[in-house]
Amino acid sequence: MTRTVRARFLFDRREVRGVNAPLASATKDGVSLRSDAENAVWNPGDDVSLYKLVEPDDFVIGLRSFQHGLARSQVRGLVSPAYTVLRARTKDVVPGYFAFYFRSAPLIAALDNLSQGIRQGRTIPYEPFSDLRFPVPSGEEQCRIAAFLDDQTLRLDRALALRQQQVDMLEARLQSTIDSLGAGIHRSLVGAPRIKAGHLIRVLPGYAFPSSDFSTTTGQRLLRGINVGVRSTSWNEVVYWTGHDPDVERRFSLQVGSVVMGMDRPWIGAGLRITRLTEEDLPALLLQRVAHLIPGPRVDAAYMCWAFQARRFRTEVEGQLTGLSVPHLSGEQISAYRLPIPDMPTQERVATELDDLASATASARAALARSQALLMERKQTLITAAVTGQFDVTTARAVA
Repeated sequence: MTRTVRARFLFDRREVRGVNAPLASATKDGVSLRSDAENAVWNPGDDVSLYKLVEPDDFVIGLRSFQHGLARSQVRGLVSPAYTVLRARTKDVVPGYFAFYFRSAPLIAALDNLSQGIRQGRTIPYEPFSDLRFPVPSGEEQCRIAAFLDDQTLRLDRALALRQQQVDMLEARLQSTIDSLGAGIHRSLVGAPRIKAGHLIRVLPGYAFPSSDFSTTTGQRLLRGINVGVRSTSWNEVVYWTGHDPDVERRFSLQVGSVVMGMDRPWIGAGLRITRLTEEDLPALLLQRVAHLIPGPRVDAAYMCWAFQARRFRTEVEGQLTGLSVPHLSGEQISAYRLPIPDMPTQERVATELDDLASATASARAALARSQALLMERKQTLITAAVTGQFDVTTARAVA
């Protein structure tokens, strides 16, 4: 029978400070050097005298351990003074086994009960943690469980990585097709003239509705920049206008198929904040800092929406954006961009091609999100069952 042992008899709290070592961070994936992380930010002049030394096979209780458990270290480095560093005090501890146990559902639930502070960064006091009892199988059994979980979780991670590659390829294909449109080298655009958008469309910036007439409960819904995403809208945050002005309402009312573009911080990670509105987005009035792109008779609205999403548009105007903290795109910059304009049937055919490709990409992305959720659930179930002895890993079947 597996015995249970209090944490204080298995791990010592380490308080080694004032040593020379690189900075490290604790995440749900373990402890790693900050220099290895993307977008690492650190001022070398910062005082690190209070930072704590962590070494390979130590464990760290971080500010988010109540969510994802303790982090195992594979490196030698310095971690925040707010963290608790633990080192095994007995040979009964096999780090590989406890790396999984510290990510199991029962342990995370226990940490959540012990945590103190705000949700974004809750501390877990050492004293009550040290009173927790952990299951400690024999060393041989711990090694067997760790080896089994290493193998099975790696299989699951590989399956997810392959699915992610499929989605990445679809997204790359979509962007490549959009870029060929912007460059005028799409197979359907050979010989098509490039014409300034301002000669073909009308750019209508939104109206500066008085904020004194805003409401969060009643009135006419306003389409704000925060509601415009990349080929999508989000109405998680809604503001209504309680005023009444027939001329303003007529001019700034939006319709099904209206193409709108966010003018403040126009590009985000996924691309240009531009989309076509659907019935679910209406009724709505256009607020300032959002542009309504109104096509003339020579331009198909869907084609126009795709043409602006080409990297060429961003390359041409990004260096001219105004605003220091929040880059701003002007109506004049939108109007100055030269669009490749084939005949209307060709525009409609290209737009349909891109609509279909975007739909397939979105479906694949949604399937990936479902796969990720199922994978995490399966991994958590597998880890918990193995480390708590719910099944004998020597007789368990491999995960497909």
